[in-house]
Amino acid sequence: MSSDFQVDAEALRTAAAAVTGLAGRVSTAATAGPAIEPASPWATAAAGATAAGTARRLVDVLDHDVADTADRMRAVAGDYEEADTRAAARLGSAR
Repeated sequence: MSSDFQVDAEALRTAAAAVTGLAGRVSTAATAGPAIEPASPWATAAAGATAAGTARRLVDVLDHDVADTADRMRAVAGDYEEADTRAAARLGSAR
């Protein structure tokens, strides 16, 4: 059995670290904006506060998803390394 599929686990871990950094920047951006409080009885002020709160919650979800993606990338890198180790052991014992 032959496969042309190759995985560079170290490069995958490096990419995961970059994705983790992105998650940190997303998280920082979510908290960087000023709090929006309705300052007047106008309906638009309340609508603006509601929209801002919704946007912050969505950015929090995005932050979590990006961090989860980085974790999964690291896990996959480990899985591929383990598979390579098992394959090398099988090949070594077959000789």
